[in-house]
Amino acid sequence: KRDLSSLRSTSLVGLAVTLLVAGYVAQDFFSHAWEPLPSRGGLTSMEVLSTWDRQPGAYLLQAAAILTNAFSVHYNVPKLYGEVPEAQRNVATFRNVIIAAFGFTLITELVFMVCGYGRFGASVESTLLSSYAFEPL
Repeated sequence: KRDLSSLRSTSLVGLAVTLLVAGYVAQDFFSHAWEPLPSRGGLTSMEVLSTWDRQPGAYLLQAAAILTNAFSVHYNVPKLYGEVPEAQRNVATFRNVIIAAFGFTLITELVFMVCGYGRFGASVESTLLSSYAFEPL
């Protein structure tokens, strides 16, 4: 029988890197929030975010597509529950863990979406990190 415990370490590393990148994106957004930048059409981040109410349907559709991908892990939940030792298996506790995990995912994705769009405006790339100009070493 195969289990997912061998992925524990790499999952924690991936989670740590995701948190570091989300922190960087949020810090970058707030440190440039009041600067007019060419990548945002000369607008500040706050001005870019204030345009959201003009076309909320288009933005919500894009957000739904991103969040659908973020929550595609749901098919692993029964396997994860099956791997919990019988003596420790508790539906209420597992439900709370799943709610916390999905809540954490939602908050992390919202940080990327809001801060990425606020930082780069309509010129943001579909992969946020591609929006940053990296210079070769």
